[in-house]
Amino acid sequence: MPLTSPKSFDFHNFLRHVLRQSDSRAYFLAENTDLSSAMLNVPYRNYFYGLGLATAGCRRIQVGFDTYEFKAGTMLTIGPSVLRQWLDLSLPFESDTIFFSSELFQAPISSHFLSEMSIFKTGIPHVLPLTTADAQAVSQLFQILRQYKNQPQIVAAQTLTLIEMIAHFYDNHSHQTTTKLSRQETLLHDFDTLLQKHYLENKDVAFYAQKLNLTANHLSESIKMVTGKSAKKRIEEVLMFEAKSLLRQTNMSIKEITYWLGFEDDSYFVKFFKQAEGVTPNAYRLLNP
Repeated sequence: MPLTSPKSFDFHNFLRHVLRQSDSRAYFLAENTDLSSAMLNVPYRNYFYGLGLATAGCRRIQVGFDTYEFKAGTMLTIGPSVLRQWLDLSLPFESDTIFFSSELFQAPISSHFLSEMSIFKTGIPHVLPLTTADAQAVSQLFQILRQYKNQPQIVAAQTLTLIEMIAHFYDNHSHQTTTKLSRQETLLHDFDTLLQKHYLENKDVAFYAQKLNLTANHLSESIKMVTGKSAKKRIEEVLMFEAKSLLRQTNMSIKEITYWLGFEDDSYFVKFFKQAEGVTPNAYRLLNP
């Protein structure tokens, strides 16, 4: 029987179990202490939106294959189902952050626009450096959000403004930093795009090579020239990232996770996981966060 998507971190579960809040609203403005508890140091996936402006200090965050420095003067955007992991949790850090679900936007504002916003999709830089003026503009919006945090309609309107503002910043940034990618870098981008779509059902390098009209050897050599790792290793890494999230974020059994990830059987998945991580899946699940 097919499994449904393991949505254990929907918005209100996240508030209750991670932020220790019992708010029934469709948004949450996080103070610095709140955000520290939200920065889980294991891979995890949630099913809502997040916008954050770092105001002091620095934390690294891994999103997919990419690791970013979320430091003062940068903006973080995260959409639903994006897999991430926080790093350097012991370092001092402060930010302004809002988490929200699509239910924040009620008539006359429709939430349909969210699915079209590129700033919440995979494949974009999830941390964007801002100019001093742009950072100040975002900070002022967060001040308004805090001032009217108990007025959902005002919060919705200001959040919409914030989203449109960040989208504008992204457009300006992409125009300013556009460079011609090498053939290998273009292949890496195309490979990663395919991998994010198909890794659960296709783990063979040849599948992706065929999609890109290449031989498996050519694809793997091209990926290695850019990343230092083979295409096979990149596939294994995305599978491990997903497996760790499922082990720590859900109550799925090893058999269910094996099925979800598309492995042949439990023993093969356990062997794969132990070779990569040094411990069995069950042992990893029991480690302290």
